[in-house]
Amino acid sequence: QTIAHLWVIWGDLSTWRKPYDDPDVGTVGDSVQFLVSTDSHNGFLFISWTVNGSTILTFDGTNIITAPVYNERINFDITTGSLELKNLTLHDSGTYQLQIVAAGEPQVQEVILNVLGELQHKLNNIKFLK
Repeated sequence: QTIAHLWVIWGDLSTWRKPYDDPDVGTVGDSVQFLVSTDSHNGFLFISWTVNGSTILTFDGTNIITAPVYNERINFDITTGSLELKNLTLHDSGTYQLQIVAAGEPQVQEVILNVLGELQHKLNNIKFLK
């Protein structure tokens, strides 16, 4: 299972730096967790998850609306905004964007996910001995 971290920081983002510059890598058939770290304890007014501009899920503070193609493939943590995507396919590769509103201005973060076939994943992890 792959874990991708998104850090949602409230306040001034002018000095914010993405902690992971390299894309996260998953394998076909596995799961990926997009973990969100926030300091919001009062709940969220709005959460949106998209991939390559297409909506995966929206939460309006009351209702969760999931795109039909993701039914049975995602778990959403309403308290943190974290998302798990199960049974990865090659089509799940892309730029995942989280928009989250707790109070004030929306915060937006992105992470890139590359999904590899099983053989590609094994070839990427080969270590050559001297």
